[in-house]
This record gives sequence, C-alpha cells and structure tokens, in this order.
Amino acid sequence: MFLQSRKQKAYCNLTVRGCRLSVASFFLSGVSRVSNEKRILHNLNTFIYAYTVAREQVGLPARPVLNADGQLIQDKPEPLEKPLTPQIKAMENHFLERYFELDELFWQGMDAIAASDQGSGIFRQRVFILKRFYGLNCTQISKQVGKWGKVITKEVEVAQTAFCQSLGILG
Repeated sequence: MFLQSRKQKAYCNLTVRGCRLSVASFFLSGVSRVSNEKRILHNLNTFIYAYTVAREQVGLPARPVLNADGQLIQDKPEPLEKPLTPQIKAMENHFLERYFELDELFWQGMDAIAASDQGSGIFRQRVFILKRFYGLNCTQISKQVGKWGKVITKEVEVAQTAFCQSLGILG
C-alpha cells in the first residue's frame, strides 16, 4: 500500500515537473502487457468456443475426448443416415466444412504442444485439454494426473503459449 501511494505521488510530482511521458509510458507498458495477455486469452477462448460449437454441430461431444491413458482420441463425424433435403444437406456441408477447418487448427496446436517437449508432450496436451476445454482448476488436474499444482500451472502456460503461437494468436 505504501509503495503504491509512493508511485502515485511520484507520478503526480513528475507530472507537475513535466516528465509525465516517461512515467506514463512506464505505467502504460505494464498496462499494455496485461491487456495484450487478456487479448491473447480472449482470442484463445474464442477459438475454443468456436471449436466446441462446431463439434456439437456435427454430432460430436463438445469437448475433445481423452482415453483412459489421457491421450486424445481423434474422432470424426459420421454423416446423417436419413435422406436429406437439399437445404439440410447444404447446412450439413457448411457445418462439416467449418468443423474440419477448426479441427485442422486444433490438431496443429496439439502438434505444437507435443513438439514443445518430446518427453512430456502427451502430458502437456492432457493438462491443456483438462484446463482449457474441461475447465478444471490446477488442484483438480493435479488430483487426476498425480503431480503438484505448480507443475500443472507451468505446463498449462507452456502448452497455451505453444498452442497460441501455432494458431498465430500470440501477440
């Protein structure tokens, strides 16, 4: 609290002396870094939402499926078996195209996570899926995978960075 009030006082004193730009740029660089991280997280959440909706639209579970070993299962949608009208067929084709585009990006991100560290790539993918798609917190994930929360936090950050870099949403 004291340090914060000193910074604010220094900001006011420097503003009075006409040195506001250097201090403002110091404060704004911290703010822009935070807003950049929020923007990246927003873009990641937008992709995850679009991907889960696309999965549901083609009849798949919304979240990617993990097997008993914690590895991702690459599931593919099955076409509808009943006869379709041209309008429904066109809509189904649109949903399939959208799903395949997003699915390709998803697996590109998963490959980037796996490539970030050969030894723990599958573990990192599992932690990323549990955190970002299943919405589990680090404590819940650590109970499932049997590792400490700090390790989980680090692995999620590394996986998230690799995923975002592969999709081009890292600022």
